[in-house]
Amino acid sequence: PTRKYDIVAMQASIIYNEYGDHDPYGLIYALAEDEAAILAGTKKPEPLVIRANEGECIEVTLANHLSSTFNPNFSFTNHNSVPDGDPSLPIEPPIGTPAGLRVSLHPQLVLYDARGSDGATVGFNRDQTVGPGETILYRWYADDVNPGELGAINLTDYGDIRGHRHNGESAAAIEK
Repeated sequence: PTRKYDIVAMQASIIYNEYGDHDPYGLIYALAEDEAAILAGTKKPEPLVIRANEGECIEVTLANHLSSTFNPNFSFTNHNSVPDGDPSLPIEPPIGTPAGLRVSLHPQLVLYDARGSDGATVGFNRDQTVGPGETILYRWYADDVNPGELGAINLTDYGDIRGHRHNGESAAAIEK
């Protein structure tokens, strides 16, 4: 059996607590069906969790909805320290690494063809990341040699391993 998910990578202001800790430049994964509500502010952005049963093929269509107005140098040029709620960053260019515009999803502990569904562009494999306005289809198989023991796995963004992690992009898959 196949379980399908349409997922978007998008920008969102992430509020961490009631004390005002937030990231106005946050990057999130969300179900495509929730994107409009998150942008309208009627749905709170949360870490994405998708589910699959053991033995299922998981088809993920990932769309990159980072806009062209997203400034890949935002971490260094747009933060105003206390006025916008963000602390000053300790490293400034050229030492720091500005965030990029490409995204991907890399699964752990499931089977997949590393040439097209790994989410990481390694060696001679084709590019498995997507730029703004692009989509990619990943296929993963929820196989478990010890039935019922796989549980939760991480889904990692390898589109920009250094520039995105500190801005929220995170996801998980759970095998039932």
